[in-house]
Amino acid sequence: MKKLLLLAAFIVLAAALAGGCEDGSNSIEGDNPVTKVENPGDLTALSWSVVATPVYPVTGSDGLIHLAYEIQFTNVTGSAITVRIDSVEVVDPTNDNSVISSVNVIALDGTNITYKVRNYDVPVTFGANNYSDILGPGQFGIMYMDVTFASEADVPQFLGHRVTSSLPDIAGSQPITAIGGYTEVSVRKPIVLGPPLKGDRWVDGDGCCTIIGPHRNRDVFIPYFDSYPILGVDGSLAAVGVDPPNPVIEPAIGSVFAKTGTTVLDGFFKAQVFAGYIDAKSGRRLAYGLYVNDIGQLQSIAEAIAVFTDEGEISAIIYDLN
Repeated sequence: MKKLLLLAAFIVLAAALAGGCEDGSNSIEGDNPVTKVENPGDLTALSWSVVATPVYPVTGSDGLIHLAYEIQFTNVTGSAITVRIDSVEVVDPTNDNSVISSVNVIALDGTNITYKVRNYDVPVTFGANNYSDILGPGQFGIMYMDVTFASEADVPQFLGHRVTSSLPDIAGSQPITAIGGYTEVSVRKPIVLGPPLKGDRWVDGDGCCTIIGPHRNRDVFIPYFDSYPILGVDGSLAAVGVDPPNPVIEPAIGSVFAKTGTTVLDGFFKAQVFAGYIDAKSGRRLAYGLYVNDIGQLQSIAEAIAVFTDEGEISAIIYDLN
C-alpha cells in the first residue's frame, strides 16, 4: 500500500511539474463548449462542473444582468494529497477564452467569499468559516458564482471556467491551469412577477403570509392561533409596551398575536422578526410579517429589547390604520 501511495504521489507531482501542454505553458485547453456544454473541467487532482445548466440571466434591482449559479469542485485523489484552488476566471469559450465581467459573492456575515469553496465536510453556518480555497483528499464543495453584466448585449452564449490549482503538500510542484466546467446561457426570458398586492393600505413583509394565511381555513387553526404570544400579555411579547409603558403600543395590547424570531451570527444582530396576526381596530384579522434586518453588532440585550419595542410600535400602527 505504501508503494502505491508513493507511486500516486509521484504521478500527481509529475503532472503538476510537466503541465498539460507541449509548449510548457502549464495550460490545458478544454473541449469545444458548443458541442459539449456540460463537459467538466479536469486536472490531475481536481474536477469541476456547473451544478445545473443552462444558467438563466436575471435583471437585478441594481439594474445589472446577473448569472447566479454554482460550481462543484472535487478533489479526486484517494491519497493524502491536498489541492488548493489558486484562481478561477470566468471566460467566453466562443471568444478565444477571454475573461468576461467580474464576480462578487458575500457571505451572510459580510465576508467576501468570491472564488472560495463551501466544503461539505464543514458544519453549515454560511459564515466565513464555511469557505476555503483548500480541498482535502476526496473532499468536494460548492463555489457560488454571481457574474454581472451591464446589459443583455454583453451576456455571452456560453461560459467556461479557467481554474488554476496547486498541490501545497508536494515540494517543487508548480500551479497548473485548465479550462472546463462549461455551461450554456439560456436565451429564455425569466418570468417577471407583477405586484402581489394592489391598492392602498397594504403592508407585506417578505411574503410570509403564504405560509400562515391558509391555516385560517383549517380545523387546527384555533389551537394554532392560541399558541401565539400576545402583545403586552404573554410569551415573548409579554413585556412589549408594558414594561416600560409605551403610549404608541398601548392601544394594540392584546390585539397582536405574533411569533418572534431572532438571528445573531458571530455577534452580528442579523434579523428580528414578528410574524402572525393582528386583530385590527376595524375588526378585521390581518396576517402579517415584520422583518428588521442587518441591525449591527449586538452589544447588550437592551439593544434587542429596543428592536422589539420598535416592532411593537409598527405593529400598533398597523393595528390603528386597519
